[in-house]
Amino acid sequence: MKNQRLKNVFVIVIIVTTLFLLSKVLNYYNQKSIYHSLDNVFLEMNYAEVDSGSLEGLPDLSTVLESSQSFREPDRITELPVLVNDPDGGEVSIFVGLEQAFSIEYSKKLGNDTYLYIDYEYRDKKLLGSIEISNSNSSLVWAKSDYWIDKKRGEAVNLQEYLESAYWFSSSKGLPTLQLTEKEELLNYLKPYGIDATWLREKSSYILNDVVLKTWFEKGSQRYSFDNLGNVKIVRSSIMSQ
Repeated sequence: MKNQRLKNVFVIVIIVTTLFLLSKVLNYYNQKSIYHSLDNVFLEMNYAEVDSGSLEGLPDLSTVLESSQSFREPDRITELPVLVNDPDGGEVSIFVGLEQAFSIEYSKKLGNDTYLYIDYEYRDKKLLGSIEISNSNSSLVWAKSDYWIDKKRGEAVNLQEYLESAYWFSSSKGLPTLQLTEKEELLNYLKPYGIDATWLREKSSYILNDVVLKTWFEKGSQRYSFDNLGNVKIVRSSIMSQ
């Protein structure tokens, strides 16, 4: 009787162990399949952070960029500050989130509580580059981040309500009263600060290529490079591309 009980326990242990190992194998191949379905580098970076540790050999984006923050469920959007020695006193952050939300932001305080933002926002196989001046310490791209998550999930959402909620959540306490995005108004506002179109183009290129992509290609990516960004089109605002 005792031997039979031991035999039964042994069989149960074998079954449980086998099922556990099988689930690990199935999960690995499932994650590998998901990873190989990601058809550009920006989806790869999002996956590396949001699905942290899911694929062996693919490091977290926050680790690669030496950020002091990391994405953890149930966060919708997480800001990953990137340590950069910017001679112009600006700061760089990556925003990652659910539903493949991903953006890159350079922010620089101009004075009088106004800020310059240079943003790259990933959406539907496009990386959209934009520039904004605002008297809010939160950019328009950041304020819309949760809106795009719900939009992608097919929810009926109101952009104005989202913006009001986001800006009140930030320490700026309300919708910005100054928000410039057009080329000429941006350049006219920045002229007293010694910032022109050339400065903006060089800074935006430096943020995307040197701070983010170069670092990721050297330390993180398993599939992409400068010669192969994948199925994505980079669309810059006129002030960034002329």
